[in-house]
Amino acid sequence: MPSRMKLGVAGCQNSCAEVHIKDVGLMGTDIGWDIYVGGSAGSHPRLADLLIEGLEYDEALHIVAIIINYYEQNADIERMGQFIDRIGLKKFKADVLSAFY
Repeated sequence: MPSRMKLGVAGCQNSCAEVHIKDVGLMGTDIGWDIYVGGSAGSHPRLADLLIEGLEYDEALHIVAIIINYYEQNADIERMGQFIDRIGLKKFKADVLSAFY
């Protein structure tokens, strides 16, 4: 991996696992799983961006695997949020979602 990675999973919208400040966050909602990417706390705080919402359980696991693989293959020595800021959310989202669908 290019850098360390933190994941958070919350089963409700109270976000007890702080999914909005994790590299990859999964939040359970009434309609399925929402996936957030690029969050960070600490010296360079950044709220995660919503990647996709309303996924079934197996779909959520599949997209997380795609995200991790994409990050591993394309990032420099940088956290997920820095990587997304460097290449742009639009490109990141397009590349990851094209591998998903």
